[in-house]
Amino acid sequence: MSTLRKVALIAALLLGMCATAGAASSPQMHFDRYMTVESVCFTVTNPSLGQSTLYGQRFTDGTVSASTPAIVLVHGIASSTENWDFSPTWSVARALAAKGYVVYSYDRLGYAKSSYYDHPGGGYTLTTSAHRDELHDIVGEVKSGAYMTTTGSDCSGPQQPSTMQSNRVVIVGHSAGGWIVAGYPGKYHDVAAMIQTDISGSVSPPNSPLGSSSGGGFTTSPDHPDYFQFFQTSQNCRDFNTYTPGIVPYVVDIACAPPFLLSPWGEIADLGEKYAENDAYISQIGPSIPVLLTSGDHDSTAPPSVAKADYDYYKAHCGCDVTQWIVPDTAHLFMVHKSLPSWIDYVTKWLSEGPLMTGKADFTPEEWNLILEGPPSAGLIVVTAQRGGTFRESIAIGKAYVEARKDHGESELLDEIVSAKPERDHTRYHSVEELKRAGLQHLSDAVELLERKATAEEVDGYRRFVLTLAEKVAKAHRENGELVSDAERAAITEISASLGSTGQ
Repeated sequence: MSTLRKVALIAALLLGMCATAGAASSPQMHFDRYMTVESVCFTVTNPSLGQSTLYGQRFTDGTVSASTPAIVLVHGIASSTENWDFSPTWSVARALAAKGYVVYSYDRLGYAKSSYYDHPGGGYTLTTSAHRDELHDIVGEVKSGAYMTTTGSDCSGPQQPSTMQSNRVVIVGHSAGGWIVAGYPGKYHDVAAMIQTDISGSVSPPNSPLGSSSGGGFTTSPDHPDYFQFFQTSQNCRDFNTYTPGIVPYVVDIACAPPFLLSPWGEIADLGEKYAENDAYISQIGPSIPVLLTSGDHDSTAPPSVAKADYDYYKAHCGCDVTQWIVPDTAHLFMVHKSLPSWIDYVTKWLSEGPLMTGKADFTPEEWNLILEGPPSAGLIVVTAQRGGTFRESIAIGKAYVEARKDHGESELLDEIVSAKPERDHTRYHSVEELKRAGLQHLSDAVELLERKATAEEVDGYRRFVLTLAEKVAKAHRENGELVSDAERAAITEISASLGSTGQ
């Protein structure tokens, strides 16, 4: 080996050791062995009305089902799926999956592995509106499961149909991706919630789109004049995206390493039209789709004053439940800052306390009746388990509804169940045994339905509510000096088995 090559090798090893040490001393996220990352391929209608394939990734952590909510992540300019998963130890997508969501990121058309170069001049047609329509295709495919999976690192190889679908979808857009999601719920009304980050989605702020930021620019690509390069150097990327005291250094090194992606001119060239369209769609969101706006307190593209004006616009025009959080010690690229775990906690808490709660509107009338029949069926099974006290215990079912509900925290689903008058018509059955068989089947069917449409936490809450109700009905009177008789205890055991639960 030559002396020069030895020197180069030693230098490379030292740099690698320094980088490793830097990563080890920086904040890291830790995920369990059930975290799975898979390549997926979506089919969308492109601006020329043909079909294009978009590359994406799917993140899951453990067992999921159709009731597991999905989150679709939409990147900004000069970005790709990588922005949502910079490292296995620092990742928006993995952190959200670890919180119990199926998470999708994708390269928007014209970016990274979703190339549109085969359409001459196509970059000019990739406007914010076009990207929004493509997002609608993706949301539909996530809901129906009509997308493909692949073992490759792009969508050029063999693909297999997906076997995973999600009933409820949340969309999250960062930077220019925020422009896309801002107008989405007002146009399509098919998502459970919308989260817009680090951009003003409404009326154009001063000096749009760069605000008072530095580092970014619009340099036309000589090879693809319908595209531009936003960053020229790593320092450009750092200046535009980061607040140095708040960063995770090794993640910034990844995020701001050249070469930098080209971006299509379309979503910049249509700024005036985009803001006007977004304003119109924001006014059509309505009460069924809540909105969360987040931005960094050191984001010079969307500084707090601009973020507040955007929030005020939503409050005045969207007719929706809108919340805002200004993230401390954070600049434009929030996912490279130490505040990311706090952002994940805030977002998932906001989702779990409102947008993703299941309610009556998520079911057909027949399905809702089945769910409502479950708790009083359990009460009747207990009431008829042993002779005596039937009238008093029947009255106790209504009282037990309210008392049992108090034991299980906040839930829109249980609130709506309790607010409905408990139906307990036992006259349609010819015997106690027939009533018990039908009641246990109601409970089993109700849980099966909820497992398809509600969250795991809500299903467990329903189970606990039914069991608590059964216990309270059984304790409504003493039988032979016993608080709960053997017959009643046996009935509760059978109820627990039908619920798929072994206890409270």
